[in-house]
Amino acid sequence: MIPFAQKFPEVARRETRVVTVTEPGQPAPPDAYAFVELYCDEKGCDCRRVMFWVMAESRQGPVATISFGFDPGDDAAGPFLEPLGPQTELSDALLDLFLYLVNSDSAYVERLYRHYARMREKVDGRPYRGRPFPTPGPRRAQPVPGLAGALA
Repeated sequence: MIPFAQKFPEVARRETRVVTVTEPGQPAPPDAYAFVELYCDEKGCDCRRVMFWVMAESRQGPVATISFGFDPGDDAAGPFLEPLGPQTELSDALLDLFLYLVNSDSAYVERLYRHYARMREKVDGRPYRGRPFPTPGPRRAQPVPGLAGALA
């Protein structure tokens, strides 16, 4: 996974979602949170997901890592907290904030679809030919894929 900004710095500068929480008692504490998009850079992969490093203006490094699989019903459907990425005490609240974003702004979800297709085109060197993306609609947080089977 590589940051979208690595291949498309100007687009990322304009289109990276930044949410500023100003009031206490919201899903996350007051701060500015940037949802930095990461996409797969494996040639020929069509995993149809994006991972986010959520960066807080007041802290160093990611404060949450969220995976968002585009296709409901798929094993990697999301969103969920990515088990292999950095997490903090803010992660659950930031997942709630992300759920609010994707459930209240279909244009944002469609923008993520466009970014995914652009990244696939850049990595694969040809137009994206994957199946159509689902219509944005209500999402719920998902359990980590495969976690139930990994627990004894």
